[in-house]
Amino acid sequence: MIPLAALLTADATVTGLVGSRIYPVVLPQKPRLPALTYTTISDIGQHGSGGPLKLSRPRIQVDCWAETYDQARVLAAAVKRALDGKRAQLGSEADGRIVQGLFFDSERDLFGAEPEPKQYRIAQDYFVWQED
Repeated sequence: MIPLAALLTADATVTGLVGSRIYPVVLPQKPRLPALTYTTISDIGQHGSGGPLKLSRPRIQVDCWAETYDQARVLAAAVKRALDGKRAQLGSEADGRIVQGLFFDSERDLFGAEPEPKQYRIAQDYFVWQED
């Protein structure tokens, strides 16, 4: 998976809202909100007539968690501005990945099951075209 946390922490608006509370897959117990989680939904390799290409297209989900719906909406808008259309080289020249394009796909409003704190969640999906 691309180092998505690096792209999110590079954005001052996102870090102004969540600080360093950006987690892979799940929130910690009794999280401080707002916060973000991210996970790979699927990873599709690309093939040509000569075999596999060094290109993949993972679908990444970013969840924007907050104690109010309005806070979740503000965070989701900041994440979308930070990621949609992004191109980057992540990591060193030798081991890094080149993100050819990161594109917003869809968004859903959800509500967490935990009674305290209330957890409003906006889930966003992105397609990432990257060189492997």
